Amino acid sequence: MKTEYITAKTILNKSKLHGLDYTINPYIGCGFACKYCYASYLSNLVKEENSEWGNFVYIKKNTIELLDKSLKKFEHCLQTPSIMVSSATDPYQYIESKEKITRGIFEKFVEYDFKGQILCLTKSPLILRDMDLFKQLKNLTLNFSISNDNKKIKDYFEPNAPSIRSRFKALEILNKNNLNTCVFIAPILPYYENHIDELESLIKSIKNAGTTNIVYDLLNMHGNMNRYRECFKNSRKGRELYVEHSENSEYREKMKNIMKNLIQKYNLTTNYER
Repeated sequence: MKTEYITAKTILNKSKLHGLDYTINPYIGCGFACKYCYASYLSNLVKEENSEWGNFVYIKKNTIELLDKSLKKFEHCLQTPSIMVSSATDPYQYIESKEKITRGIFEKFVEYDFKGQILCLTKSPLILRDMDLFKQLKNLTLNFSISNDNKKIKDYFEPNAPSIRSRFKALEILNKNNLNTCVFIAPILPYYENHIDELESLIKSIKNAGTTNIVYDLLNMHGNMNRYRECFKNSRKGRELYVEHSENSEYREKMKNIMKNLIQKYNLTTNYER
């Protein structure tokens, strides 16, 4: 894994995501190497090849200094903004155990008694390390990304990410500590159209872990998905199922209805879906 330190110009970036004002991404790159990751377009910022996404991490060494300056400005604002950690990297990827930049971010939130909405999205049980800080923050939602509960699928699409079992175990611990949680099922892969029982099992596992709110997103092929498409260039069946099928409007409508029925069946809530 290639790692380098860089100096960032800004750390709070205006968000294009629904209901969020800013995002913080303490790293460029991610060691989890998920094949469907849309953020691989950021490879260009550090002059890396898009195909190398997952093999490098650039560490924004001045993250905490920049965040401190930004939070000072918000102290006198009438309305505190909403912030997501992180939108284009995993804040608790393996290198975080050494660098502790994400922990430093939450330490700053605590120091300033930040009252705005904070969201954190990860695939890693390393998030449990910072529960002492989470318990001191208001309006915090801890989001786990769990798009499947099938080891073969996970190992192919998320080769270096922590196991699904470890994520569910961490999710359960967060809930037992009365922290607000949500699960991102994103993307929902076309595989599930013919394996509805597995999709329902995933929903049931989320509910059993104590989480009642989910966000789901069907696989979207727009934008920077060339790296994803490359995975199936030599497989006609793979292209049909995981690329072409995902763009079929009938399929998309069918899966949305299936998800709505499962959400209702397990008495879950969702505040965003696509």
